[in-house]
Amino acid sequence: MYNLRKLNRALKKTRETYDKKRNSLVAKKAPSDEYHILASEEHDEIEDIEKAIEFTISENLRREARSLDVELPAFPASGLWFDDAEREQIWLRPEGRELVRKRIYEEKARQFEIKTLWLTRFWLPLLAALVGIIGAATGLIAVWHHGK
Repeated sequence: MYNLRKLNRALKKTRETYDKKRNSLVAKKAPSDEYHILASEEHDEIEDIEKAIEFTISENLRREARSLDVELPAFPASGLWFDDAEREQIWLRPEGRELVRKRIYEEKARQFEIKTLWLTRFWLPLLAALVGIIGAATGLIAVWHHGK
């Protein structure tokens, strides 16, 4: 989570930096070639940060899926993965992340249902029986004391 915030701050700072550079080019009335060079540099830098953000989000989901024993989509055939050969990294595309989030949600709902089932099938009837016994004992004691 921290790494994701750090990357988002870096993205914001990069955009602000290039906005300042662009404004200075406008102020000095630079030729259009300089604008194109600046735009190309900005695009490359922002694209690198966005890829790092995509990878981080995907890794967080993969970690959570592994901890819950949720199946991830098949790598090459599904088309839900992005393979960056240049960085030697793979990460889930937005459609793949959506699928994994859905599976994680379903697993968490299943685990919650199991926990609540244990509560409703065992603890609540036991608690009801104990309350009934305590109520009957209180009534019996009240009857004995009233008769004396």
